[in-house]
Amino acid sequence: MNKIKKAVLTLAMFSMLALPLATLAVPTVDTETGRVVDINTVGNFITNIALFLIGIAMTIAVIFIVWGGIMWITARGDETKVKKAKAMVWQGILGALVILAVGVILSSLSNLVVNGGGLF
Repeated sequence: MNKIKKAVLTLAMFSMLALPLATLAVPTVDTETGRVVDINTVGNFITNIALFLIGIAMTIAVIFIVWGGIMWITARGDETKVKKAKAMVWQGILGALVILAVGVILSSLSNLVVNGGGLF
């Protein structure tokens, strides 16, 4: 019984891995424009959405940095306010770095999926 379970799970796993290959072979037609939708079209769409969201997130990170700077200036030497402002500036900087890292990862994955090539 154990061997049968392993065989069924192995077959199911290979079927799931082969399914995307089978679906990429079928051309899909956009009903509005009549154009064929291929992997490049889907990849460009996802890339555009990701760039839009990264732009919004970077804007929020810059707002955090600027707001923290304003809080730091208006703290007038109050240590608790200065500490809070420094924390906000650092959170904005770290957020921007994380967003940039996500952008690099998404760009690499997009290149890998759309072009089917390696990273180099």
